[in-house]
Amino acid sequence: GAPARWAPASDPIAANARLHALAADGRLVALALGGNAAPLAPVVPAVRLDDATGALRWTAHDPDGAPGGLAFEVRLDRDGEVLLDAEHTASASSGATVWPLPPLAPEQPYTARVRARDAAGAWSPWSVAAPVVAAPAPEPVRGLRAAADLDRVELAWDASPSPQVARHVVRHRALPDGAWSEAQDVGLAREATVTGLAAGRRHAFEVVARTGLGRDAAPAVVEAVTEPRVTIDGAAFASLGDALAAARPGQVVRLAAGTFRLEGAPLVLPHGVTLRGASAHRTRLEGRRTPGGDLVVVRGPSVGAGGAGGAGVAASRVERVSLHGAARGLVALHGAVVDVRHVVLYACDDALVVGAGARVDARFVTITDSGRGAVTEPGGALALSHALVTGNEVGLVRLGGDLTTAWSAVAENRTRDRDGGAPDPTDLALAPAFRDRGARDHRVVDGSASVDQGDPTLPVDLEPAPHGGRVNLGAFGATEDAARSQGTVVAAAQTSPPPARSGGGGCALAPADAASSAPAARWLLALAVAVALERRRQGLRRARDAA
Repeated sequence: GAPARWAPASDPIAANARLHALAADGRLVALALGGNAAPLAPVVPAVRLDDATGALRWTAHDPDGAPGGLAFEVRLDRDGEVLLDAEHTASASSGATVWPLPPLAPEQPYTARVRARDAAGAWSPWSVAAPVVAAPAPEPVRGLRAAADLDRVELAWDASPSPQVARHVVRHRALPDGAWSEAQDVGLAREATVTGLAAGRRHAFEVVARTGLGRDAAPAVVEAVTEPRVTIDGAAFASLGDALAAARPGQVVRLAAGTFRLEGAPLVLPHGVTLRGASAHRTRLEGRRTPGGDLVVVRGPSVGAGGAGGAGVAASRVERVSLHGAARGLVALHGAVVDVRHVVLYACDDALVVGAGARVDARFVTITDSGRGAVTEPGGALALSHALVTGNEVGLVRLGGDLTTAWSAVAENRTRDRDGGAPDPTDLALAPAFRDRGARDHRVVDGSASVDQGDPTLPVDLEPAPHGGRVNLGAFGATEDAARSQGTVVAAAQTSPPPARSGGGGCALAPADAASSAPAARWLLALAVAVALERRRQGLRRARDAA
């Protein structure tokens, strides 16, 4: 057992031209075997490969300069120690001082050592450990894409196939000759948002994959044009007021996402012109809440344009915006015909005012946190559909004219829900749950009571799944910002003839015709739900009065 145990350790010692003998008293005696001197340890510089191929090189010296030159043994390993074991070993022929490296794992630290042997068989000491690392540049990220907004661009991309990528670096510049911005390190995220860009300008964006050792891939580049703040038919305008003054019937004044703060005179929307934002959550018109101040005023047609409210009058249109912070938010003047779609009105004294001789058709609107939600003056006409009217001092006020609702929830306003007018059989006595009222986010929470409560005949394709097959109520119903169902129980589709109104609650749940095909059990259950909702509403009202 002893020779087998000590032989591996004794081999290199015996090869150094010395004879080792074990004396009787246990001492190990080394005797020189002549005048041959062992070679010096080779000198091996560190190696960093910038691509997949490379070689280990060294220098060596033999004091004796024996004929035949030196041969070499090479060892390479990743655990920092190569003398006990090694992943790669090789023998270099006499006179060689270079060894082609095998394929190395990228970004992995290797250790290399070399020793020399002269023609007489004497071995040098091992060289000092030399670090070896392969640091190839990674491949670029894939599929870089950009979505532009008013003053920001959202970037997204697919990962580089190279496993050694440790971070992504993003930078941008305005074209044609803007300077590159400072690089933004986003780590391993595969998306980034660049803000503070000039509106209506073309910008270049590049994303670079970078390894832990600082090697960069070729940049992936994409260009995008930020939206002008205000455009008509693609032509940019310096201000919203300038655009409205120049707009003609049939044209669309487009507003990019962002907040438009308005002071002084109200915005005047000419007849037949559409004012369209990016969405009711992203495009906001904010006014100064001064006494008598209006935010947006819609005019009727001038004489000769079909007469006030006549059949030849093209409707003006306000859509996909929010209006807030004014004495009166949206005002329709005499003769105006206005379509309102996907609009939020809040934080006004009077959010929506329909003047004498004006007609407003408002669908998918949210009116909240105001003094009076909607007001019709004598001779005015307002038709509300798929509306949420809640959290106002008074929800709806009919001073005269016509005020009708359908498929709407007018509930939990502070003083009363309606001052004149009556609910429609399709209306519901429910209040929505907004995401964050304090942050002015009036999108509805997934699974809120107002989800999936709209007209079952309307298309629901734009709402994100799961959508329950029916549109939501409020400004974001039938849009990409609609709340999801999240397990909401969807009421059965209502068919003609319309269901009768339950007593006092305005919640249409029971069929009016005794010959209806709905089962009696469903009718009784619906009636019980209606009574429970009405009791809850009355209880909340009594609690508020007591407070």
